[in-house]
Amino acid sequence: MGKYKVLNSPDVSKSEMVWAFGFTAADGSLVKPNRHKDPNFISYHINQKDEDVLYKIKDIFGLEHPVHRHLNNQGRKTSYMSFTDSRYENYVFNTDNLGIKFKFPTYFLEYNTRHYLRGLVDGDGCIHHRKRGGIMLVFINEYEWIVKDFSYCVSKHLGLGFKVPKKVEKDHIWRIQYEAREARMVIWWLYHGDISHMSLGRKRDEYLKLVFEHDNPANQLFCAIFGRDGLRYRPVNVNGGLYIPLSCAPNTDTLKLCQAISRMFYMCNIIVQPIFKNKGYYKYYVPYFPREYVSSIKMLRPFLEG
Repeated sequence: MGKYKVLNSPDVSKSEMVWAFGFTAADGSLVKPNRHKDPNFISYHINQKDEDVLYKIKDIFGLEHPVHRHLNNQGRKTSYMSFTDSRYENYVFNTDNLGIKFKFPTYFLEYNTRHYLRGLVDGDGCIHHRKRGGIMLVFINEYEWIVKDFSYCVSKHLGLGFKVPKKVEKDHIWRIQYEAREARMVIWWLYHGDISHMSLGRKRDEYLKLVFEHDNPANQLFCAIFGRDGLRYRPVNVNGGLYIPLSCAPNTDTLKLCQAISRMFYMCNIIVQPIFKNKGYYKYYVPYFPREYVSSIKMLRPFLEG
């Protein structure tokens, strides 16, 4: 392995580098060699159908190392790659006398959070389309604190409720899951935009199913939040703009939900305001799109008056 060199220096300001670190933290392994003086090396073993992700990592890290194919102990076709470079090891892993632990890299999360978390989901997550039409995003990891940090970052950046990890005793892992609208919102945040060169192709394809044929992030977000098959309730005209009645569970905090929707549309340079509705016994908030922003949403244009 010594004849190969890493060409690129780790640059945590680059989105693709951050994504590769996230994927490495989820699906990579830090291996200690048999000979004491040999350096540790980072190794990946993945299903052959996802082999393209290793070539993306090669390009991002500037590696010359080959990608190998073989059958594992269960007879499954796998692809693997390994390399040694202490600079990358220090960014992703932390070793001590108790064994190998992962770092959660807070030093770049403020401006590249979603790319790191997408790397984690590409490695240890699952996007599941249910037969009855629902969707679920599951994230698992052997360390409780990394699942907690994942949940905290989603809550902080999107305004969604914090998910408490649950332990799966038989698998020795920790698990959180997002369902329905929350799942669609998190998936949009992770996978929208031009990220084909820094994502697992199979997971991104699941995202594209979710947003249907829409071509820009704002339309994709609207589709993810309100459903790709059309609005359940007709938008209501108010002061030239539109508010959208929400379909929610009875105990939903509609103000918090509207604030989360507003925060996400702000990422697309669209202002959405929560407005209060008092229907006697029923008091709730709905998202309001001012007139100047309605035209940016393809699915809302037909409801705009004049």
